[in-house]
Amino acid sequence: MFGQVINAMVTPFNSHDEIDYEEVKKLLAMAKENQNDALVIGSTTGEGSSLSMREKKELYLFCKKHCELPLLYALCHNSLTHLKEELDYIQDINIDGFLIVTPYYVNPPQNGLFLYFKAIAKRIDKPIILYNVPSRSKVTLQFNTIKKLIKSFPNIIGLKEASADFNLINLLKKTFPNFKVYTGDDHYLFECLKNHGDGIISVASIIYGKEYQQLITDYKCGFHNVVLDDYLKLVADLMSIEVNPIPIKALLERYNFKSMNLRLPLIKLPKEQREKFDMLF
Repeated sequence: MFGQVINAMVTPFNSHDEIDYEEVKKLLAMAKENQNDALVIGSTTGEGSSLSMREKKELYLFCKKHCELPLLYALCHNSLTHLKEELDYIQDINIDGFLIVTPYYVNPPQNGLFLYFKAIAKRIDKPIILYNVPSRSKVTLQFNTIKKLIKSFPNIIGLKEASADFNLINLLKKTFPNFKVYTGDDHYLFECLKNHGDGIISVASIIYGKEYQQLITDYKCGFHNVVLDDYLKLVADLMSIEVNPIPIKALLERYNFKSMNLRLPLIKLPKEQREKFDMLF
């Protein structure tokens, strides 16, 4: 449905702190050229928490108009009330699917997480990919919770697993072979595949989508392309020298993209750290 290489797209902001839609067009073209199968709009990489509901809706509509790839709409909340308000606000547009993060900061128990996603899944008739990212949300979706959600709601079709829990990936795929599991960490695509995972929701695939596709193709042919895997791990290391999406925006500037500003409290990558990208050119 959404393929095996999905890009979490950045949101370009100009010097007036507005979305630069000409640069969005260029990003969409680059994503397609580099063989991404789908895109996530308004996620962490897209600085979704800094976007107003109006900005996010307009951005999604613009991407739908100018892109043929499937688009996932990211929902990032720790309040069910606010999430429902956003769903009501976008109910008049055709969403391909949703990426929904675990609620951050409040640190709910597992049954609370189940009831939270149950309340959401009952309101949505589109495919949902759950997003497990303990490093940001401070809560972990456990196997039994995910299992209950899969059995209860057929529109919950996948998981973005960003905790590098390969046992969880393996267990989910063995129990639910048709359930899609993506690594959410650019370091671990090969490890995800080795544990029967389906692909990656990536920061760097806007530039390196072809390389991620090649690594997957090679793996399916029984070949661990160690050289390519090591290179993509180097890219991931560079994407981790500062919090996402600061490094990817700095790298996109190297590719002549404009309006790669960030909204506070995020700031641009310092010059001394930018020099580390020289090894990629």
